[in-house]
Amino acid sequence: MQKSQYQFLDLLAAAMVPQLAPGPEHGKDPPPVERLLPPGLAAPDLLALLDFFVAADHDVRTDRFVAAARNLDLAETRIRLVSSQSGLASAACEAALRDIVLARDAAGGRDSAHACGAIADAVRALAATQPRH
Repeated sequence: MQKSQYQFLDLLAAAMVPQLAPGPEHGKDPPPVERLLPPGLAAPDLLALLDFFVAADHDVRTDRFVAAARNLDLAETRIRLVSSQSGLASAACEAALRDIVLARDAAGGRDSAHACGAIADAVRALAATQPRH
């Protein structure tokens, strides 16, 4: 086990978290998540794309539609650069680009529900990309 560099903060955090014994209800809990992102999103370029999508989603939810459109523009540019340089699966990238266009149009029409849905679809499409070896 790796030793922490910040023992004081570890003690403080441990003191703030309630210590609960697992009860009988925890027998049906799902197994712990080993990896939060799908394997296709492991590349650093794709992880950086998530930042644009998260920012666009946040902007749409807080009615900042112009800022959301700019983040979507940046995501589109990044996808085009990444797909041309690293050779990602073109079908998934094209699907993500179509979803970005839908999200940008919905943001332009101030339709936050459809914009958020299209952003989520774009992330799902990118999650399906696999880099060529």
